[in-house]
Amino acid sequence: MRRAGDSQECGLRDGNRAGIQSNGVSYLPGRSAKWYLSQSGGVTQLADKKAVFVIRADGSVIASQNNSGGLFSGNPLNAALRPGDSIVVPEKAPKIGAGTGP
Repeated sequence: MRRAGDSQECGLRDGNRAGIQSNGVSYLPGRSAKWYLSQSGGVTQLADKKAVFVIRADGSVIASQNNSGGLFSGNPLNAALRPGDSIVVPEKAPKIGAGTGP
């Protein structure tokens, strides 16, 4: 990967990850996903709060859409986060055809 004006290449190697963090909330053991969201400024009006999920560092997922156990289980906002976990807050799907009709 090369930025404009750089004379050297900055490459990602096998096993590396690139990501964008919106803020610098430090990890504190035992804090919930809800706490981390509030510390980062909360969700926007475009957020689909019912679709929030947590991706654990081990690849497992905590999602409210299917809390029957197994890979997808639990209430994601109450989950105590661990190092490397990610909170995902999707946007609401746009309403197609809203305000149109005969």
